[in-house]
Amino acid sequence: MLKIDFKGYDGYGEVEFNHGELDKTVTEVMYKEAGLTEKDIKDAEKGLDGLLNAIPKYLKAEQEKQRVSYSFDKTDHLKNGDKIIFTVTCSGEKCPFAKETKEYEVKGLQETEKITTDDLEKEYPITFIGYNHFGRVEFDDTIYDINTKINDTITNDSEIKIKIKDSAIEELAKKGKVIQDNISEYKKKVTGLPEVSMISGLDELYDKVNIYMQTETQNSDTDLGTTTYTVEKQKDYLEYKAPYKAAYVDDDLGGYINVRTVYKITKVFETKFRYLESSEKTYYTYFGYEGVDVVDNKVILKDKNSGKTHSYSTWDNLESIEADIKNDGYMEYKTQ
Repeated sequence: MLKIDFKGYDGYGEVEFNHGELDKTVTEVMYKEAGLTEKDIKDAEKGLDGLLNAIPKYLKAEQEKQRVSYSFDKTDHLKNGDKIIFTVTCSGEKCPFAKETKEYEVKGLQETEKITTDDLEKEYPITFIGYNHFGRVEFDDTIYDINTKINDTITNDSEIKIKIKDSAIEELAKKGKVIQDNISEYKKKVTGLPEVSMISGLDELYDKVNIYMQTETQNSDTDLGTTTYTVEKQKDYLEYKAPYKAAYVDDDLGGYINVRTVYKITKVFETKFRYLESSEKTYYTYFGYEGVDVVDNKVILKDKNSGKTHSYSTWDNLESIEADIKNDGYMEYKTQ
């Protein structure tokens, strides 16, 4: 006898029935149709000989079972008032089960709760970390689909596009929560990112960059000639990378900062050797530090030599080097 039960929420309900009991009944009937007796079953349980003798009957019984099928025409996404049909079919001739259909009305499903995207974010927050112009978005990727290529470039007052995953909408509905107006995509305004000027120790870090530059542009006097440098500081730039969770690492990787200072350099070489020409060249280049930790809004320079960097390339003018540096993700920083 069929026993059914409707569970879940209106519009997302499911029907359950005593599938196991029905299958047992079909099996018993088909075993009899195949000629299997209780003695055959007991003999098979006793040992190999009994099992071998009963195998042909078992195979026939399994074939007979395949003739019978039963199911509902719809088992999920049900709503109160729906009509669903249970059908029993049996193929072939002389089937012990007659074809039968019966209609049932869905009822008793609980009402769903309408929630807003704000409600959803209370349970599954979307947060912004880092600093203005260098923000990163953090979220539950089983719930939301957000373009993470924008990470480390997010700015206050910008908007990011958020898509609620279909699988998440489905799971929420099974729990009785439906997003109001069936919203699956929306935009969220970025707020709360502090300015990079909040990081203490930046000015001191740029001072170290300047010291590093001086060590690399010292005047020299050799047997071949003298080299003198005239250096003019142009602009400071920085880039911040927010903490993030890396694969196969238990702890978050901490935030760090990269800084560069652009200089205009005139290098003059005066030869002492008649076969070597004197020269003068004016160019732009940069010196800096990379991978400097930022902890609790403070620059942590573990070693004065750690992270030093400078470009072996040169540029003819400020505009071209500035364009390349900004293309690398840096922004201009004005010392406080």
